[in-house]
Amino acid sequence: MNKTYHQQVHTIFKEVFAQQSANIIKACELGFASVQSGKKFYVLGTGHSHMMPEEFFARLKGTDFFTPIIMPEFMLHQFPHKSTVIERLAPYADIVLSLYPISEGDTMMLVSNSGRNGLLVELAIKTKQANANLITCVNHKQAKVITSRHSSGKNMADFADVVIDNCGVFGDALHE
Repeated sequence: MNKTYHQQVHTIFKEVFAQQSANIIKACELGFASVQSGKKFYVLGTGHSHMMPEEFFARLKGTDFFTPIIMPEFMLHQFPHKSTVIERLAPYADIVLSLYPISEGDTMMLVSNSGRNGLLVELAIKTKQANANLITCVNHKQAKVITSRHSSGKNMADFADVVIDNCGVFGDALHE
């Protein structure tokens, strides 16, 4: 029997709570440790995943420690194909980090359904090179079988201190 959209969403939420609670707690502890030591907590997502830093911003606005990386070129509202092109460019990480310099003790959360695009993999690498904490939120069903678009052949989750599986379906949308 086919599940309705509502049933599919409910199943995914149950999976996240059952399987990812410990990872979510670890991620919160990393972010809190950064904040407690006067460091920053960054959140970045591209394409559809840009909604995550926007949600964090809506919940944490006005706090000094939280820095959402909400750049128009990562969003889909102006020219969707532009976001797709940019998120595949590993060298764009240098531009992002020139505007949002990450340093030792900071925490970076990168959000992507696949985790394979060059920009995000490069940001993951540079986050770890800066001795900062790295949290990734990715769809394991997809990330484990899709080829990386980064020259390292790696996924952003390969560099993470904490990986949160969004427990989603393959692809980036549910449908009936």
